[in-house]
Amino acid sequence: MIKTIVKVRGSTNGISNKDLRIKGRIIGFDKNINLVLDDAEKVNIKKKSRKSLRMILFKEDNITLVMNTSIMT
Repeated sequence: MIKTIVKVRGSTNGISNKDLRIKGRIIGFDKNINLVLDDAEKVNIKKKSRKSLRMILFKEDNITLVMNTSIMT
């Protein structure tokens, strides 16, 4: 997992669930997989709305999947 995160550092990545997606650039992480995202944006899929979050921290227990959104279509 750490090697994968190192590969995507600086690129646009997404964290999502059924109705909500968070997109941003990974600028930091630690051994516990806590992630710092910059230029983060919350996208509500149901309401079709977006909100700028600037920089946010995701704690390890809230992360199930990290994906590179530049390959999403």
